[in-house]
Amino acid sequence: MLAFKEKSEQEMEKAELAIAKSNVKKKNVSQAQDLLEKARFYYEIYDYLDAFRFAEACNRILSK
Repeated sequence: MLAFKEKSEQEMEKAELAIAKSNVKKKNVSQAQDLLEKARFYYEIYDYLDAFRFAEACNRILSK
């Protein structure tokens, strides 16, 4: 459980930075922002596995 907590924190931080960079470039990141918000929600209710999965999906979208 703690491993997924740490992984989700790392993925969410990476997603936040990628979203900030995309906003500077005027890219549409609304889908990624939605996924990041879901990741934060699951993180807050201690569901670290789903938090990690949503943050990872967010990063996959942003890397395209």
